[in-house]
Amino acid sequence: MFDSKKYNWSISHKISIRFVFAKVHFILYSPNMNVYLVLGLNFLPFILFLIILLLSKVKASKLLLPLLFMLFSLVPIILIQYVVSPLFSDRNVQQYGLLILLLGAILDFGLVEEGFKSLALLFAPSKDISFSHFFIISMLAGLLLGCCESTIYFLNGVKGMLSNTPSRSVEILPVVFLRMATSDMIHMLCAGLCGVFVWTAKSKKINFFPLIGAVFVHGLYDYFILVQLNVFFALVTLLFAASQCRIWYVRIKNNEVKITFFMVGDWIDKFPDATKKINDAGHEIASHSNTHPH
Repeated sequence: MFDSKKYNWSISHKISIRFVFAKVHFILYSPNMNVYLVLGLNFLPFILFLIILLLSKVKASKLLLPLLFMLFSLVPIILIQYVVSPLFSDRNVQQYGLLILLLGAILDFGLVEEGFKSLALLFAPSKDISFSHFFIISMLAGLLLGCCESTIYFLNGVKGMLSNTPSRSVEILPVVFLRMATSDMIHMLCAGLCGVFVWTAKSKKINFFPLIGAVFVHGLYDYFILVQLNVFFALVTLLFAASQCRIWYVRIKNNEVKITFFMVGDWIDKFPDATKKINDAGHEIASHSNTHPH
C-alpha cells in the first residue's frame, strides 16, 4: 500500500539535504568567507606556537614585552615601506635595472625590518632565561609581526580586488595565502637570526653576522617575490634562512657548554691572561696541585 506520509518525508528530506549542501557551498565559496578563512589560517601558526611555549612552562611575562615591542615596531616599518613601495613599480624596473632594485630590496625590506626587529628584541628579558628560550621567543615575536603585516597588506589590497571580482576569489586566495605563509615564515626565521645577534650583544660578545644574514636573506626574498615574481627562488631563500638559524643556534649552544678546568698553580702564574679568559667565559677552575711533581 502506498504510504503518502513516508513519501512526502523522503522528498522533504532530500530537499533539506540539498539545501544544506547548497548553503554550505555558498558560504565556503563566498568572498567574505574566503577572506575570513585566509586570515584565520594566517594567524593559526602563531596561536599554536604560543600555546606550545606556554605548555612548555615558558612564563607569560617573558613573552609579553618582546611581543608588544615587536608590534610597536610594525608602525615605522609600514610607514617606511608605504613611502618606498612605489620604487618597485614596473616603470622603475625597466628604468633602473634589477641590480639596483635588488640593492633597494635589501636596504628597504631587509635593513629596515630586521633593524627594527633587533631594536624590539633588545627589550626582551634575557636574565634568568636560557638561550634556547630566548631564540624561540624571538622567532615567535617575528612570526607575530609577519602575521600582522600580512593581514594589513591583505586587507588593504586583496579584499578590495575580491569585492570587484568575487567570481575569482577561489582562484586568487590560494595564491595570496601562499604569499602570506611564506612571508610569515621569512619574518619568523629572520627574527631568529636577529635574536642570535641581540643575545651576543647582551652577552658582550657581539657578532654582527647573524644580523647581516637576516638583512640579506629578507631582502633577497622580497626581491624574488615582488620584482621577479619567482616563488621557487623565494622558497630556496626560506630554506637558506632555516639553515642559517640552525647553524647559529648550534654554534651559540656549543659556546654555552661550561667545563671544569683542573689547573696547575705554576701554569696559572705563567699564563694569567689565559686563566682570566677561561674564568670570564663562565668555566670553573679547580686546583690540580701547585707544581704537579708526578
